[in-house]
Amino acid sequence: MPILAKDTDINPPNLLGSKVLELPNRRWFALYTKPRQEKVLLRRLFSGGKSFCGLLVPNRSRMPAGRMKTSYEPLFPGYVFLHGTHDDRYDAVCTGCVLQVLDVFDGESLCSDLKRIHDAICNGCHVTRAETLHEGQQVRVLAGPLTGQTGVLLYKKGQCRLVLSLEFIKQSAMVEIDSSIVEAA
Repeated sequence: MPILAKDTDINPPNLLGSKVLELPNRRWFALYTKPRQEKVLLRRLFSGGKSFCGLLVPNRSRMPAGRMKTSYEPLFPGYVFLHGTHDDRYDAVCTGCVLQVLDVFDGESLCSDLKRIHDAICNGCHVTRAETLHEGQQVRVLAGPLTGQTGVLLYKKGQCRLVLSLEFIKQSAMVEIDSSIVEAA
């Protein structure tokens, strides 16, 4: 079976920093999907012209023959974020991929969190999902592609990582970072 190219994980491409967010009667919805249906839902939302964000990150693994393959997996399994009207929400539920719809009450905060994580992915940072968020120090990045970003500093397996949180669903992403370029926030 061939490896598929990366699906569109954000539509329109400028969704997280644009005037699209100011359109009337539109709000954010968190779509909780059936298991392993995130990409199917992304394809159906894209073909329907909906505004959405479902962050995909590369996963490199070695095939039995020794070659490396890259596949794209959801950073937050089970979640796709829809920006639209109640009719758009209804259309998403009708795809058969959605188990539950969660209303987002603070859309600006969600959009800001998604934008920070999306920027880290676009800047080529190795981003992974943080399994659990441990207590750590809040820090600000001073240099590099994440300059100005804030997050929680963790040490995992001897490496320094910056945890970027998506507060609405209580999940986080980790970015490897050099501890010398951060300061207490």
